Amino acid sequence: MQYVRENELREAIRQAISSENKPTLTEQTQSFRINISSQQFWDALIQPWIDVLKIAKLEAQKTLANLLTLFRLMTSFNRQKIQNIKDKHATRMRGLNQETQSLLDAMPISTDMAVLGFLLNPAQYVSMKSRGGKDVVHGVAEWFKGAGFGDYTAGELGSLDREVIARVRKREESGLIVKALRGLNSLFMAGYDPVGEVLLEQDELADEEGEAIPPFEERDFGGVELTADGVSQILDAGGGLPGIKEAQEGMLEDANEFLDAVKSASKLVELLGSIAEVQDLDQYMSVLDQISKVSPEAGATSKSQVEQALNADVKSIASTEGAEEEAAKMVLKRQGNSDPTEEELAEVTQEQKEAEIRSIAFGNILGQLRASASEASQGIYDTHKDAYDTLYPEDVEPGVKEIIDNSKYGQTIEKAGDLLDAMKASVSALGA
Repeated sequence: MQYVRENELREAIRQAISSENKPTLTEQTQSFRINISSQQFWDALIQPWIDVLKIAKLEAQKTLANLLTLFRLMTSFNRQKIQNIKDKHATRMRGLNQETQSLLDAMPISTDMAVLGFLLNPAQYVSMKSRGGKDVVHGVAEWFKGAGFGDYTAGELGSLDREVIARVRKREESGLIVKALRGLNSLFMAGYDPVGEVLLEQDELADEEGEAIPPFEERDFGGVELTADGVSQILDAGGGLPGIKEAQEGMLEDANEFLDAVKSASKLVELLGSIAEVQDLDQYMSVLDQISKVSPEAGATSKSQVEQALNADVKSIASTEGAEEEAAKMVLKRQGNSDPTEEELAEVTQEQKEAEIRSIAFGNILGQLRASASEASQGIYDTHKDAYDTLYPEDVEPGVKEIIDNSKYGQTIEKAGDLLDAMKASVSALGA
């Protein structure tokens, strides 16, 4: 098995894209060429000869063996790297810190992309979900309380600002002091008859005016909508969510890695697309030269070797029954005579028929080259498009899509999507 090293591939693509050298035709190489567009290629040139080509033992096909093997390797270009990105993405969606996961459990959430939206902007996601009703707000408030971010009333959540958050945290800290004093009182005063009593504050929470705050389970969060700014301030005041920053950095790293992979794949598809423009042996050899730079192990075929193989093919095709007659018909058809008589066929010279057969011999291997390039390009596109659909699928709810699109992650993935759209057009043109 032969493998394409990434640095070799990048260098070959760079040279292929930047090269301005055009192949120069000579009298010798003009004998192996085709004179029709790629769109007409199959029906006009190859189809009438398909039975002959199946029978003939064609030497030039052997020169394609390493090249076609390389195309198959190109189909899997970067596939392992792309799979690694997808695996890391899936692991990150599943690997939330347990405390953070409990917050997600308090809200209606069903897809990996919803988790992605939460990781990219927890405050905006929580705010968006709070519009789902009092049960969601109740669940978020309960999580704030249990995770140490503050025990908020409905009124406080509905009018969040820095003063409210500071007041709640001060109340929480005061509550801890009361609990500590009560514990010490129970520990040290048990069994004694103290001269005086330890003064403890009331068990119930109270606001600044001293009015009792109802127990959490009795609070009504109906009509409360959390703002993204308010949620963000609560989280920041409490030290932030565990693992969120690391997750965001990891996702952006994955997005940049994916964008680089798509850029490389796009350049490779451009290189393969140039095969559609090959019309003669010089251009064909130029492509082979570019491919040999991609993978030296594939073995470079010299121009003389290809010419020798094609000459052998011409003899093999010409010796097949009915080949010369078919060649004469194609010569006349190109001259506008689609229904020639026996006399007209006989007037076609041997040199004309041989030239036609040489075109068929060259067209046969060129057809295989184009088909394989098209298949490889499609495989490269499919691999990267599949990864894109994993990193940013189409069925994203509007609120989550807004979060993603406004993030550096989303903007990076969008750049990759634009390149994939252009790559798709190139792949379609090559397969036409």
